[in-house]
Amino acid sequence: MSELDIPDAKLRELLGTMVSAQQLSRPDAQAFARHGGAATEDAVLRWLAKEYDVSFTALEAIEPDRQVLSLFPARVLLKEHLLPLKRTNGSVEIATSRLFATQGLDALKAMTGLALTPVLAPTEAIQREMKKHLGVGADTIGTLNEEAGLEVVQEGAGDDDLDSAAEDASIIRFVNRTAASRSAWTPTRWTSASRSSPCSTARPS
Repeated sequence: MSELDIPDAKLRELLGTMVSAQQLSRPDAQAFARHGGAATEDAVLRWLAKEYDVSFTALEAIEPDRQVLSLFPARVLLKEHLLPLKRTNGSVEIATSRLFATQGLDALKAMTGLALTPVLAPTEAIQREMKKHLGVGADTIGTLNEEAGLEVVQEGAGDDDLDSAAEDASIIRFVNRTAASRSAWTPTRWTSASRSSPCSTARPS
């Protein structure tokens, strides 16, 4: 993948890393650079939240609901860096720093049947809360014994089932949040009609 065309080396490195981590798209990275924001993940995520009409939280004054946490398989939460927060209007808010890594959210939705709404949050904040509420740190996420984690909704669901759900995620699309329904969402830009979302099926002419 070619390097981003951004003069500021620090900002170019940050945005390149975030693009690789599926935190934002290349067009978003170029747009943020033109916007002139600070070279921090926090600043980028706050900007992205406004662009895509999603909420942002620093997770400083939010206590994840333990009952909501228990609805999801721990290994998927840890693998995908997702943190369930609370139920709101029939949907479960899920903290993520990777808006375009939809495979995790789609897998959770397929396994639980719940409507999910992403909420952007800094990576470090999510890892901090995972350590606090799931009892693990970032260095152990990849090796956590799933049986020691939270209740798995589908008992007996193995790696093949999870892989299948992740593959299915590539064709699943959350529909845009509207006044009539807030149960699902797709990362579609709403403040800049001239630029299309990477998840949109139609591009502007």
